[in-house]
Amino acid sequence: MQGVKISARQKAAFIAALSREPNVAAACKAAKVGRSAIYALKRENEEFSELWDEVMQTAVDDLEGEAFNLARHGTLEPVVSAGKLIFDPDTRKPMFVKKVIPALILRLLTAHRPEKYAPQPSGQAALPFELTPDPEPTPDEAGPSKPLL
Repeated sequence: MQGVKISARQKAAFIAALSREPNVAAACKAAKVGRSAIYALKRENEEFSELWDEVMQTAVDDLEGEAFNLARHGTLEPVVSAGKLIFDPDTRKPMFVKKVIPALILRLLTAHRPEKYAPQPSGQAALPFELTPDPEPTPDEAGPSKPLL
């Protein structure tokens, strides 16, 4: 290595802290090592870099799982009116409403099924089938004209 002086203990402490909280600044603080030094080590030490990347991929996997859970189940939010919490008149417990995040659902679908949900050049989502206009009926197929109700 070219001058990066980080002990094996600091490396281990950094990776352990990064595993607990995938935040480089927090992991540097826990390992008592500077950000510039840790990034230099990442550039210079392939083994350390791969371990760091693996830890971050695990964190992203966990976050993706949380996003799927949130998209699937939503969150419960208290019912508030005029700035006051609303209580169920029978149970006298606070009332909650389930909130989903449509943008999160669409983003996850777009990421995992782009062929089906990614925006197309026209700005519309792809459909799993092709839309074609109905052919004009021939006079024999059209039948008698009926008024619309």
